[in-house]
Amino acid sequence: MAFAATTQWEVRTTGNNANGGGFTSATGGTDRSQSDTPFKTYTDLVITATATDITSAAQPFTAADKGNIINITGGTGFTVQRLQIVNVSGVTASCDKSAGTTGSTGGTGNLGGAVASIGLAGSLATDENTVWIKSGTYTTTAAIALVFPSIRLEGFATTHGDLGTRPLITTATNSITLITCSAAGSGTLRLINLSLSNTAGTRGPGLAQITSAAPNSMWAIVGCLFDGFSVGVDGATTQVLGLGMERTEVKNCISHGVAWSFLSNTGLVSVDNSWLHNNGGDGLNSPAPTSCYASVFSANTGSGANTSPTAPIVNSRFVECVFSGNTAKGLWGSGSSFSTVAINCIAFGNAAASNFFFTSRTSPSTLRDGIVSHHNAYPSGGNTNWAAGVGDVTISASPFVSSSNFALNATAGGGAACKAAGFPGVVTFGTGTMDLGALQTGSSAGGGQRAYQV
Repeated sequence: MAFAATTQWEVRTTGNNANGGGFTSATGGTDRSQSDTPFKTYTDLVITATATDITSAAQPFTAADKGNIINITGGTGFTVQRLQIVNVSGVTASCDKSAGTTGSTGGTGNLGGAVASIGLAGSLATDENTVWIKSGTYTTTAAIALVFPSIRLEGFATTHGDLGTRPLITTATNSITLITCSAAGSGTLRLINLSLSNTAGTRGPGLAQITSAAPNSMWAIVGCLFDGFSVGVDGATTQVLGLGMERTEVKNCISHGVAWSFLSNTGLVSVDNSWLHNNGGDGLNSPAPTSCYASVFSANTGSGANTSPTAPIVNSRFVECVFSGNTAKGLWGSGSSFSTVAINCIAFGNAAASNFFFTSRTSPSTLRDGIVSHHNAYPSGGNTNWAAGVGDVTISASPFVSSSNFALNATAGGGAACKAAGFPGVVTFGTGTMDLGALQTGSSAGGGQRAYQV
């Protein structure tokens, strides 16, 4: 029997893998997992005439124990495993599964306390469970393997959900994927407020799907950092339906920062308020329908964002994004796409004539080829197969404060030309202006202020 969907697992560098490690509030008990040591240690457990019921004379169970996980560590007739207490009647705890052979005595175990291994917590988590990871450094030599489609891994500093200092999950082991997902069913894997890195001689991916059938699986990545993988987020090797990424940084990968596949024209890649930079391939490589908002693609050896791989009908949309200093193209759209949309974007310092680059398709027809582009900034003559649009701005100098700060500078022909130059301008429903690029000045020279954090 699987643990309750509402179960939350606790991981701390100061925890112990012999602890219980988990709790659900659905049964009305008290969470005993948020500590380094177990709340209770048993040496005299007894299995009653009902195999799922246990007692202890030394430390009788109480109603406060409901929902907690007890790790059975030994005892003749006991099954070594983790049990979840679903109810307490008097001093008898009823568990979610059989504890072993009825009538057995002398069982040992630990109730409460955090575990020390993210991999252990991930292997215990079932569908809809949350794994809370307290700030600290977690070094692993094997993949953190997630089996169920809907699991949340979230880092915290002091209290659950505080989005404080991110825990670092790192490996120096060759060729492993740091986090793998083998789920083939429907659901959403969520990574929130985590720092992930790879320092091995032979790098593996940061996050990858490793089974061949995940037609309804989604990934949601919020407030994370991926640093130094072969591919940071790999949804290309095995198909995943969709990706939602927000406030996430992906850098220093050997190949692409984010790589995706095309799945029946129904999936979607969404990248918002994120920074993909200094990767050995493309910052973003996606033949799937792609939507990017207020994100920066910079200093990648490949293209900043590449939506050119062949796919039947794909729409890609980039709004208020930055493409800067990429060795290949800035934004690479393709004629195999139904349309490539770019609005309020800035492209500067990419390969010659490749700030905005469109590959026109000549066969079987060019009727579907299309670019919707206006209110963008780029150098004169800096684009290929990309016609000037309404409200476009020609820039002759870098518009950015620095290569790591993409706020607009005050340079004439640079950042000054991009302020208050964005869509909508004058339209049928009113008049309004925004700065171009991923950051607003927050003054009268531009629209509202947007927080951009990585």
